[in-house]
Amino acid sequence: MTEPVQNLESDMPENELPMLLSSHCMPIPATFRFNCFETIFDAAIRRSPEGGSQMVVRGQLGDLPFTVESKEVRRQLTQIVDASAQIPYAEISLDRTQSIIVRGQVAFNGIPTPAEVAAGATVITVAIKPICDLINGCRTSAAEADA
Repeated sequence: MTEPVQNLESDMPENELPMLLSSHCMPIPATFRFNCFETIFDAAIRRSPEGGSQMVVRGQLGDLPFTVESKEVRRQLTQIVDASAQIPYAEISLDRTQSIIVRGQVAFNGIPTPAEVAAGATVITVAIKPICDLINGCRTSAAEADA
């Protein structure tokens, strides 16, 4: 008979969980995946040649439609990608297959704790939220116009 999985938070006094998250360093290199804003992001942490470490977060925000599919949505999404150059912490571009790609990078002075990794990933995803909203809005309006 297997024992039930225990929730870390419920087994630990309330004031010890933040201390646990900030007291342990991540094993490097490390990779993980998370879902945010209906997008799957891949993250990789590695040692930096200059010292410290670096985390790169990458996600695909969808495909740019062909002109035949929707000329207007293609024009709007291209403008959004072009205008996103002003976003801090992340770069949004089109790859060879016309997929909209986001790539963000965070540098750490040393080996990061899990709390620092979570904070870095959050900074990148929060920075691109307005772009995700605009992209989803373009697609939603196109779908409604087609209906």
